Amino acid sequence: MISVRSLSHAFGTKQVLKNINLEVSEGEIVAIMGSSGGGKTTLLRCIAGLINATEGEVTVNSTSVYREPEKARLSMGMVFQSAALFDYLPVSQNILFGVRRHLKLNKRDEDALLTDSLARVSLKGSENLYPSELSGGMKKRVGMARAIALSPKVILYDEPTTGLDPITTYQIDQLITDLRKNLGVTSLVVSHDLASVQRIADRIAFLDQGEIVYLGPTAGFLQSDHPAIQELVQKSQTTTLL
Repeated sequence: MISVRSLSHAFGTKQVLKNINLEVSEGEIVAIMGSSGGGKTTLLRCIAGLINATEGEVTVNSTSVYREPEKARLSMGMVFQSAALFDYLPVSQNILFGVRRHLKLNKRDEDALLTDSLARVSLKGSENLYPSELSGGMKKRVGMARAIALSPKVILYDEPTTGLDPITTYQIDQLITDLRKNLGVTSLVVSHDLASVQRIADRIAFLDQGEIVYLGPTAGFLQSDHPAIQELVQKSQTTTLL
């Protein structure tokens, strides 16, 4: 469903990604983790087509992200770290923003789509609220509802649980797995939260200094002897104890 081949990217003279190769199968949940500045968010943005990589190719649902960007984006939804909602629009219009750009639906179909999208993220009845009236967790849910409104094959998440309390984090994790179960969505999740990743991910791709140094099952991640991975594991364990 997602294919990244020989992808490299540089900002000026700074090489951020180096020869990345990654294949994600249909229905799979893969987490992208990494050391600070390791390139994980840049990789996600390259896959989304928000950045054109310096070298390499990305295909989503067999469509080139760089040669056919508009067609590729119809297969993708993205949930941003900050939710990226339009403050001046109510929840309903935030969710339907992309739908109205790409589809021509009558009001009845729009209303049905809105109701279904909100129900899937447990926000039924919130369509008339504005972002300023929402909690951080609710904003993330609206972002997820907007992402699924166009029935994407793939959803890309950029730090979906950052800034959330443990209970809300667990709820967002549950939503990610529910979307896979109920809609067959393939998910790529950038996260620094190891506990969250252990709950949701089938595999982990760990980036250090722009290179993938671990790509494998979540269950085997803790046993890696790579120094950057061991540092992350130790920090995670310390945080859990605190």
